[in-house]
Amino acid sequence: MRGVTARRALALLAGLLVLAGCGSSSGSPSSSSSKGTTAQVPSTQSSTPAATTSSSNTLSIKSIDPSKLMRGSSVGFGEGPPPSIAPAVRRAAKNAGCTLRSDPSAVGIHLLISDIVPLHVDNPDYSKVPRPPTNGHHRPIWANWGFYQQPVPYAYEVHNLEHGGIIIHLGVKITRAAGERVVRMWAASPPFMLIVPGLPADVPANGATITSWQRAMICKQWNPRVLGAIITYRDTYRGTGPEQVPSLNTGTSAQDLPTPVLPDPSA
Repeated sequence: MRGVTARRALALLAGLLVLAGCGSSSGSPSSSSSKGTTAQVPSTQSSTPAATTSSSNTLSIKSIDPSKLMRGSSVGFGEGPPPSIAPAVRRAAKNAGCTLRSDPSAVGIHLLISDIVPLHVDNPDYSKVPRPPTNGHHRPIWANWGFYQQPVPYAYEVHNLEHGGIIIHLGVKITRAAGERVVRMWAASPPFMLIVPGLPADVPANGATITSWQRAMICKQWNPRVLGAIITYRDTYRGTGPEQVPSLNTGTSAQDLPTPVLPDPSA
């Protein structure tokens, strides 16, 4: 699978957080292959990359076989009542000052192949569920896996969640340093992950909302413990969606679907 070139990643990362609305200075504080991508991380003090080759300013985007992260569904067929939250996730969220949400199925029972088709609709309605949504009807295709500069419409995100995805919605006012830490965390293990700018109406401006199928973690204020809580959440629920398929790209596109500026090289 192809990753981004180092030069392209360098240019993209330089303005990524600023253009995405993340990294404002006004905010508060497996088995892997040898293939991957190396890029330079931008300075936390400006919107241009530092002219350095020090190890602290390089980003290695690993290529990891996503099938090795599939561990079976944590929500059964994904049509039931609110699922339980793992004790480790509860502890990590509490320690970081985050809250957890467990949502009932919004789609009903879909055990048979003939029942799955109605889940795919052109214009799903999320007006009656918490946002960002954690389950429900969705478009037939999903978003390519990776790090985004633009928000991804929920109609695609929900399909990623069904495949076991973890989506990190970053608040528009988190600090540049916090954004860089999220980039590094994603690059060290990209499969099954989308990193996107959160919509201001739905995501805390100074924090982040993390979603998986029927579950969410809301961190209203970024602090040094939030990243650890995100990692615990990711490691607990990644690859555990109701549809057990590897985090591979769809191979198709849509007019309203952006593409990741830093794609997962293994997708």
